[in-house]
Amino acid sequence: KLEWKTAFNKIRERMGQCPKTLVHGDLFSTNILVSGEMITFLDWANAGEFPYFMDIGRLTGMLNKDSGEVICPNQENVYQHYFGVVAEKLKIDYEMFVKDISMGQFIELAATYFPPVGLNVHSLRTRSDYNIAVENRLNLLV
Repeated sequence: KLEWKTAFNKIRERMGQCPKTLVHGDLFSTNILVSGEMITFLDWANAGEFPYFMDIGRLTGMLNKDSGEVICPNQENVYQHYFGVVAEKLKIDYEMFVKDISMGQFIELAATYFPPVGLNVHSLRTRSDYNIAVENRLNLLV
């Protein structure tokens, strides 16, 4: 879609400008262990220096493949906490911060979008339903 192309161009431009930091690169709930007050991140194979918003975009933007709903139940709380950690260091206001996270979500969702190809009706239906959910979310983020 033309809107998506425009969004990709804006993302590419912003990624060249925004602060970079060490990111996990594959941060989602199954790579996080919580034991009392201790939090451990697993699977650092995709870690590297990337725009600061990549991990938080993935963590807060991924969709449940079955329901099509956003997996992170408390997005605003996650945003507020993370912003409190990075705002002063990055010299960024909350509005730009949220836009950056939306770009990270867009990138992650676009990477999960796939054509409805499969060997059986269940596979085709599941992929088609998921693509519809991803398209709807991508359109909200544009």
